[in-house]
Amino acid sequence: MRPDRETRIEGRFEGWNPNKIYKLADGSKWRLAKPKSTQCARLRPTTRIWRYERKYFMELVESGDFAEVFQVL
Repeated sequence: MRPDRETRIEGRFEGWNPNKIYKLADGSKWRLAKPKSTQCARLRPTTRIWRYERKYFMELVESGDFAEVFQVL
C-alpha cells in the first residue's frame, strides 16, 4: 500500500479532535470519520493520506499515528 499524498497540516496540530476540520497545505480539508482523541502539539506536521478500499486514513509522519478520515468538499 502506498500513500495517496503527502503534505502538511496547516497551522498548529493539537491532537485528534472529532469536531475539527484539518486543512492541509495542498488545499484539501479532512475530518475524522470515527471519534478519536489524542493530545500532542506540533506545528505544521507532515501528514500522509492513505486510501484502503473505500476508506481514507491520515497518518502523522513524525509519530506514526493514524486516524480514519473523510474529505470535506
